[in-house]
Amino acid sequence: MEVVHKKPLVEDPNHHQDAAVPTMPGSGKMVAESTPEKDVTNKQQISLDMGGIQATAAFALLDGIQHDLGSGKRERVTVPITRLPAVLGRSHDTKDPNFFGLGTHKAVSRNHFKIFYRDAQGGTVEWDETKSKLEYQDKKTGENASQKLKLTKGRTEADLPTHGFFVLECLGKNPIRVNNEKVEQGECMVLESEDKLRISSYMLYFLLPMDSKPQIHKLQIATTSPKTKTASANSSKKRPIPAPSSDVGATSPKKANLAPAVQSPAEALELPITQQSDLDLFPTELLLQMMEKVVTAGIWERKHQIIGSAITLRAVKSASEAPEIQEPAIKNPGVSRQDLMDWIEKSDKYGEWVKQMLSNMEPRSYVAAITKSLLKSGWTRTDGQGRYVRWKLPPDTKIVVDVKEMPNESTDIKKETKKVKKADTKADTTLGKESDTKSDTSIIVGGEQKEDNVAPAVEKIGEEDKEEEDKEDGSVEASASMDTED
Repeated sequence: MEVVHKKPLVEDPNHHQDAAVPTMPGSGKMVAESTPEKDVTNKQQISLDMGGIQATAAFALLDGIQHDLGSGKRERVTVPITRLPAVLGRSHDTKDPNFFGLGTHKAVSRNHFKIFYRDAQGGTVEWDETKSKLEYQDKKTGENASQKLKLTKGRTEADLPTHGFFVLECLGKNPIRVNNEKVEQGECMVLESEDKLRISSYMLYFLLPMDSKPQIHKLQIATTSPKTKTASANSSKKRPIPAPSSDVGATSPKKANLAPAVQSPAEALELPITQQSDLDLFPTELLLQMMEKVVTAGIWERKHQIIGSAITLRAVKSASEAPEIQEPAIKNPGVSRQDLMDWIEKSDKYGEWVKQMLSNMEPRSYVAAITKSLLKSGWTRTDGQGRYVRWKLPPDTKIVVDVKEMPNESTDIKKETKKVKKADTKADTTLGKESDTKSDTSIIVGGEQKEDNVAPAVEKIGEEDKEEEDKEDGSVEASASMDTED
């Protein structure tokens, strides 16, 4: 489907801007004329009024149609962008005030793409709910300011406009086309007024207002003489690297600096968290408080996803230390992933956190995060596939259940138990002989004959055969208690 414009719909909002200072987008009316829409498949034209005077003031407007290829129905879609940064995708229940739904079509992810505004210096703008206006964040304080844009193939930072500009970032797995140029997951594309967006079955125009002037935001730039810069650079090269103190041990300096000397989750969220290892020294209680604050505020950025991943790893490790998980894991052997997820969801510590995670991500993404944490914490899969996969405890797990009282514990645990018992006993054990009928087995212990129901601490008859029987019994019992896994 192709839409042809007779003339530009709106003016370029940047032509009033001063190149020496960053600017902020204005909100106003989108004005455009009626344009024909040509359907190549059905060879019919439909007149659409793209843009036009809007009742709601907005920083930008997405206007177009959603074409259902199955039923052939077309649905008009108009989305005013009233907050920045804006996250767009499939409509769902969320507390994020910056989310804008495109409808319930499953071809679009819940968080499919993001539109934000920045300048060439790396500054960004963000809607301040308390002040009801946009606030400029320079490169030092802006959350995304220090991150370079991952532009589409063939484009570099040198191609960016010198003034403020809008950016589209693809968040979903399904790519987006901007003016028929593909934007893959994680890539960014500069947006200009009248750009055509193709998101699955959505065909939209990105329109900017023409009746509002951009706001100029002046920054104070600290200047440094070249001599001072050179001296500072030379002194930094000669500065020795300090050895880690005895209090920190083998912890890297970066992790030591991020160790939470803060008293509140708000202060912790201000730290430069860029990877999961930055949170290794944070107590779990503080991470849970940080997550609660983030979800309550309706924010879900990269930093907050890292916090969620860190808590996922803590939850999986806590499950491995729980008797309710260890007992079936030793008996069967192994437990299903669903068993672990059920324990985490029902736990007093992580139950509310599970709800918070599922409110910000797809259930399959949450399951994938659990699987990744299982592998990272040392859990191992069984040889089964699909629904028959079970997970064995990490080798370094501290066993808190009594394995002596388990009649069907795993062969590995049995071997360790027998070794301990044999080391403690001083009795001499001699193999007995089986009778002709192979039904009466005797054991000679210290020269005395006893029946075959003696303590397992001194029993060595057919040990290898018994281990094989244990394996068969364990396999039957395991297959009988398998849980379905996706």
